[in-house]
Amino acid sequence: AFASRSTLGTGWAQKTVVWTFVVIHAAWGWWFFISLESVQVPFGRISRDAYLSDPHVSYPAPPYAAMLHINEISPPESRVLVIGDARGYHMERPFVASSVCNLSPLAVWAEESSDAGALADRLRKESISHILVNAAEAYRTRNRKIMVLSASALERLRQFWFSYLEGPWQDIDRTEKHQRFLFVYKVRSGAPAKPEAPPPPSFALPFPVTVTP
Repeated sequence: AFASRSTLGTGWAQKTVVWTFVVIHAAWGWWFFISLESVQVPFGRISRDAYLSDPHVSYPAPPYAAMLHINEISPPESRVLVIGDARGYHMERPFVASSVCNLSPLAVWAEESSDAGALADRLRKESISHILVNAAEAYRTRNRKIMVLSASALERLRQFWFSYLEGPWQDIDRTEKHQRFLFVYKVRSGAPAKPEAPPPPSFALPFPVTVTP
């Protein structure tokens, strides 16, 4: 038996529709693939540093630019305290960080210290030479409350921040695409910069703090 002309025509029409669907979606998929910023790096359309410095859907508020700065300016024996971020993969220095499930070590040390000078001594005892603050990530995850302090510990921390740190180096980009708020401080090795001067009321720490009653 031979297929009728109408049957053959229907078959070719179905194949045409299917192949048109396949070609259109393949073209769309290829366009989507090459438009991804991660794919543009090996093609040389953007640099690796530029890609890692900008946030992406699965990579919010990256600390990469601050890590590059630390790698460039600090000696190999430096040790970095990271606040507001648990990531440290690209940092070429030993570092101390905490996840969003734990208190920051700085909060613990501030509670255990008797004053700002003792807190500075504690950081030196822990061999902390620099502090990296990813404020954008700290505020993005602020509901996890990694910096919980008593009122007295908060005042010690503010005095320490005001008197015992140098800097900051900063990378701030408020545009909607980037949203970077990165700070790098150096812990003073000697006497405080302002031993007698309390921080002014307007002086604010570059990360969210939860004060316990």
